[in-house]
Amino acid sequence: MQHFLSALQSVLAAFFGVQSEDKRQTDFKHHSPITLIAIAVILFVLFVLAIYATVTSVAKYITMAIYFISNRAFNLNFIKRNWL
Repeated sequence: MQHFLSALQSVLAAFFGVQSEDKRQTDFKHHSPITLIAIAVILFVLFVLAIYATVTSVAKYITMAIYFISNRAFNLNFIKRNWL
């Protein structure tokens, strides 16, 4: 488990670009490149899915807000024309 956490920490540091050259060399000596690549691919997919979910949610709520505002404005104009 410690070996996996060390590899995960190494990949996260690489994603953010804060890993030193010495640490990178040490990681490649202690970890298999396949392990590092697999962790990187999984984290990348999770990152893309998180962005997709966020954008989809925001677009959904913006669409609902625009629909609500446009219907509300139409209803208020209808009431003003017919009742006031």
